[in-house]
This record gives sequence, C-alpha cells and structure tokens, in this order.
Amino acid sequence: MKEYIEKMMTLLKAKNVTWLAATSGQTPSDVYFTKIFDGWWCPDLIDFNLPDNIKEVQAVFFELAKVHGPGIDTVTMTQNAGKTRVQLRQDVIPDDEIDDFWKTREFNVPLLGIKERIHSAYTVTDRAESYFLIDRAPDQGPFDEHDRLLTYLAISGSYGLHHRLLLERGLVAPATSALSPREKETFTLLFTELSQKEIAVELGVSNSTASQYINSVYRKFNVRGRNALISCCA
Repeated sequence: MKEYIEKMMTLLKAKNVTWLAATSGQTPSDVYFTKIFDGWWCPDLIDFNLPDNIKEVQAVFFELAKVHGPGIDTVTMTQNAGKTRVQLRQDVIPDDEIDDFWKTREFNVPLLGIKERIHSAYTVTDRAESYFLIDRAPDQGPFDEHDRLLTYLAISGSYGLHHRLLLERGLVAPATSALSPREKETFTLLFTELSQKEIAVELGVSNSTASQYINSVYRKFNVRGRNALISCCA
C-alpha cells in the first residue's frame, strides 16, 4: 500500500495521499470511525505522513465541523456515492472563493500545510467505497483536468486493491468482521504460495500461533480452508 500511495504522489505531484474506507449505514463501535455525511462513515484510514499531534489536529477539525458543517466538498462527494468518481476542488469551490473556504482558512493551510485537494472514490458496493484524498501544498498550484484523468485511471484500474482493503476491514462480503493487524498480515500471506510453516516464519511466530491466525481468518470469512478463501475473495 505504501508503494501504491508513493506512486500516486509522484504521478500527481502531490504533497500527500490519504486512503479512507467509507461505509454507509454502519457505525462500528470497536474500531476508529468518523462521521462523514448523510449516513456515511470512515472506519479506517491509511496515511503515512500523519502529524505527531494527530489527535489534537483531529479535535480541532471536529470542533470546526460542528460550527461550519462538513463542507461542500465532502457533501458533494457523498451525494454522488454509487459511482467511481474524481472531484477537483474547483468543481465545488471557485478559484475566487477558495481562500475564504473555512477548511482552507482555518484548517488545511494552517494545520496541514495543504490548499488543493482531489477527492476520489472507487465504488466497491453500494455501501462501501475506497477513498483517496490527494493533497497539494499552497505553493504547488491547483490540480487540473489532466490530474483528474490520471487519478481516475489509477483508481479504476486497481479493483483488487480496493476490494482487499475493504475485505480486511470487514466492510464487504464475505468478510463478517474486521481483521486484526496480525490477521491482515496472515490474510495477505494466504494468497501467496507459502506453506503454513513458511507463513509462521514470515510472521515471526510459532507454527501453532500461525495456525491460530489462519483459522481466525477463515472464521471471519466463513470458509473452511485456503482454497475456499481464495475463491470467495477473487
């Protein structure tokens, strides 16, 4: 995943790229989640450049969102859920209004050091989407139609990645619940040619512990073996 994000950053000349899992109609209580808008939630994210004071930064955003609402950029993305899409900032906020937009003025520039953002989403099911937020610093200039096309091609050609990320988090069938960090590692290794003993070595655990992880993955996918897991997740 890190390699994929780094390639997107290079391709789009971005300061940062963040991945979000988005789900509708669920409010998981056992994992991190944030309300997005209109019944959509974020149960997990991947960001390799999070600030050290991320909890304080998030607290500031939540307080600002209480005052201003989620923002027209977020609202428009969720209202268009159900299709793979790429939204440029200028689709919803004109150039002459960007500096006065509350996220720009009070959050993005002063706290994140970004000004321009692409919102993109790959629709896996009508209740689960894979989001990428692609950011540029104030001195990098806005994204354009060429960047929109590159983003669309990148996300639309990566079904396997989106599907696996949401499977690991229990957001699409046949997964019944989110995998733990160790189970995620095991899940990935089960799709290789490694034997159980070799998986144990890769994980740095005993063979019996690896067996426990493997069986736990099978239970969460309601399957009885490796072939069935691979078949149902294809």
